[in-house]
Amino acid sequence: MTTNDKDSWIDLRRIGGLRRFAVAITVFNILGHTVFGFEQSWAQPLVSLAAAYCCELFCEWMEARKEVRRPRFLGSAQAFLDFLLPAHITGLAVAMLLYASDHLPPIVLAHASIESRRACAPFPESFQFRNHDHFAAPPLGRYSTTVSLQ
Repeated sequence: MTTNDKDSWIDLRRIGGLRRFAVAITVFNILGHTVFGFEQSWAQPLVSLAAAYCCELFCEWMEARKEVRRPRFLGSAQAFLDFLLPAHITGLAVAMLLYASDHLPPIVLAHASIESRRACAPFPESFQFRNHDHFAAPPLGRYSTTVSLQ
């Protein structure tokens, strides 16, 4: 197996995992609001998704302009949907975890801080989380900042 074959195989596994998790968290959110009795309104996941999508698209567009390249979300509809999978997962997770009562701005603030991490403090390409480093993941820190400001 060549390096390119291995990289494409890893990319396919990653996209497959993201798709399965996005479907699972979407179904869980729908069931949570209809059957399990989530207390927040339907506006919170919708605002959360809109904020996540907008932030992710804006950050990618700005990064592409800076690097003088075409944004990764342009092209086919499949490429666009695959690009938005991490934002979709983050959007629904923040809507589930952040109880903002009837206030929607904390949800938008959470996404603005989580999704803008690439522009403000990018990791080097050689960086990899090892062992228990996932506790120091940037979204976790920005999520806790939002909770403390609320």
